Amino acid sequence: MGRYLDKLVYSYYQLHKDDNDLENDALTAMKEYEQTVVDEILREHAEEAVRQEASLREERRKKEQEQSLRESLRSFIRLLLEGVALATIVGLIGSHIYGLGEAFWYAPAAGFNYVASVAVTAVLVVLCVALLVYMFVNSLPEWVANAMGRNDER
Repeated sequence: MGRYLDKLVYSYYQLHKDDNDLENDALTAMKEYEQTVVDEILREHAEEAVRQEASLREERRKKEQEQSLRESLRSFIRLLLEGVALATIVGLIGSHIYGLGEAFWYAPAAGFNYVASVAVTAVLVVLCVALLVYMFVNSLPEWVANAMGRNDER
């Protein structure tokens, strides 16, 4: 590479020696031009390294953003399913309590079984409490991580 650069500088100097009003001798002029070429090559390599680093940083940011989006989607789906399950159970509990109240205050329908209705309502209440405990325990690590993250920021 060194010989090629020397030949290139010498041929450039030979072509343009009449154009330049160089006060230095030919060797000094060639060395100055050679240094200019080397500086330009180094500058181009530095620019290329900066472009590659920016490209890698952009790819890393996109991957992190994609992973964050996937995590958010999973969290949303989990919350949606838990919400639907909880709403269904609470709705059933409300319906059973209304049925019990209606049977107690008004005349019960023919064949109404108080024991079965109270038992099903109790089972639904226990199921509702169990779902709420599950949701709380499932969310606890995330809350702790968020709280510790906030404490680290302070």
